[in-house]
Amino acid sequence: MNILVLIHNQVNTGPYLKVIEMCQALTFLENDVTLFATSSTRRIVIKKIKYGNLKIYEFPDMLWGKLRQGIDLWNIVVRIYYSLKLEFDIVHAIDCRPVVILPAILVKKIKKIPLIISWWDLFGSGGTSNSRSGKYYAYSFGKVETFFEEHFRKYADYSTCVSSYLFNKLIILGIAPTKINLMRVGCRVDLKYLSINKSVFRDRLSLPQEIKIFCFLGSLFKSDKELFVNSLEVLNNNLSQQIFIIVIGTNSITTKQYPNIIIKSLGILGNIEEMKNYLHASDFGLMPMKINIANKARWPSKATDYWAAGLPVISTSISDFDILFKSYMLGILSKNDKPEDFALVMQEAIEMNESKYKEIQKSIIDYVRNNLDWRVLSNGLNSIYMGLK
Repeated sequence: MNILVLIHNQVNTGPYLKVIEMCQALTFLENDVTLFATSSTRRIVIKKIKYGNLKIYEFPDMLWGKLRQGIDLWNIVVRIYYSLKLEFDIVHAIDCRPVVILPAILVKKIKKIPLIISWWDLFGSGGTSNSRSGKYYAYSFGKVETFFEEHFRKYADYSTCVSSYLFNKLIILGIAPTKINLMRVGCRVDLKYLSINKSVFRDRLSLPQEIKIFCFLGSLFKSDKELFVNSLEVLNNNLSQQIFIIVIGTNSITTKQYPNIIIKSLGILGNIEEMKNYLHASDFGLMPMKINIANKARWPSKATDYWAAGLPVISTSISDFDILFKSYMLGILSKNDKPEDFALVMQEAIEMNESKYKEIQKSIIDYVRNNLDWRVLSNGLNSIYMGLK
């Protein structure tokens, strides 16, 4: 089967890397996959890359900075030209930014092939963009973004989404439940890392051996960062021993010195292998996130990365975590999103005995292998494709 996958994201961003994993898993099922993404630097000319049965087109974009978000007219025009020039059996749009949805609908209409639309994040209607940009954005460009995000869903022959919130929103938009599949963003399960003792990774990275290490991966909204910092202040006052926190990504949590908390901010790492080393050297993954619309609608990919490394997650009740954590032993949820409660579950993690930790870790690995491994998810996607042909 020849599949076209479209995303608005720039290459080498977190969502791009997740889609690459998805596409590669689909090629292992003897599909030919073409991925349209946005170049991080090019303004005029496209770049083509081929990895076996996966072909990647990096499209130019005339905008810059935060404006390089899937709205550029030149990017749209070039994508339309190549999407109509090439032959496909299925078109799969990840979200509905203009550079994604306009070529996708044209391909569906002109070539008369099925269209699948996935919903991986809520940008408008109180979602991610509103949380990043504030209320003025919500009443200006946010309305345009919400229109694109919601209006074109009806053109899908089938829809997937990452959370119950988005599942219910699709139903409100008029999509039949039988045409929706709740499918999380997956990961690669690498058993060779899980078989290595944490002490080996800690030696390799010059990290302390005898204390608990927490890891935070990715970025945070302003309100989430405030929760994180305030939680650390509460925790520090109650600690009788030192702990170590690794921060990977664009956030720097070094606004204050904590006598009992050592913080190592690494910034953006050079490659995925380095990130995996730090994750496997850690004991727990942190997700200090406010319980709001943006965080309830999403499936944070950092959770999948933590679990792929066998790390129990310390989190607030975002996404579908309240349901999942009752069904599977995946970590510890705080009662709410107050600093005192998040500090309390971090303290609980610090005091967890080895037997309990190993029991949770085994449950996590089983859950990931059966539910989040891209090899499992790609089989489900492939079945959807075959059913639409």
